[in-house]
Amino acid sequence: MKTIETASPLSLKRFVPAMAAFFSLLLIAAAPSISNARGPHGEGPSAERMLGHLQYRLKLTPEQMEQVRPVVAEESAKMQELKAEHQRKMRELRGEFRKEMKAHHDRIGERLNEVLTAEQKEEYRKMQEEREAWRKDRMERGCKGKFRGEGKGKFKGEGKGPGQGQGQVKDAPAANQ
Repeated sequence: MKTIETASPLSLKRFVPAMAAFFSLLLIAAAPSISNARGPHGEGPSAERMLGHLQYRLKLTPEQMEQVRPVVAEESAKMQELKAEHQRKMRELRGEFRKEMKAHHDRIGERLNEVLTAEQKEEYRKMQEEREAWRKDRMERGCKGKFRGEGKGKFKGEGKGPGQGQGQVKDAPAANQ
């Protein structure tokens, strides 16, 4: 009767790390091609990359490539124009949105001033200054900073945006009553 030899634990201890190292090196080598799958700023495939992909996947002949190249170049240019136009419109919309939101904030302040005491008005003014400082800081960082609850502790509430994490309204009714 034949016996089947099994791998010794020692050989497995060597094999598993060796395979892990091999696959790690494989991933590292493939990383540049994976990361360049889009254009330089992640806006989508570049015309040349798209051509290469079409040629590879469709196995285009040189004659077909001559016909496909101008189509891809023309449409890629149109897509870039469309993207630029879209970005311009979005900037305009953001500007309009900011103006409308500022108008609402201003109206809130005006209406609150009719109700607040002098001491409360002063505190509200400080709150507005904190909000403005937070907004400017956020804009300077390109909106890439931390959001709600994950900031660096510049404001009350452990780095959250102004007015967040500072407790509940004292005379608000309990939720379960």
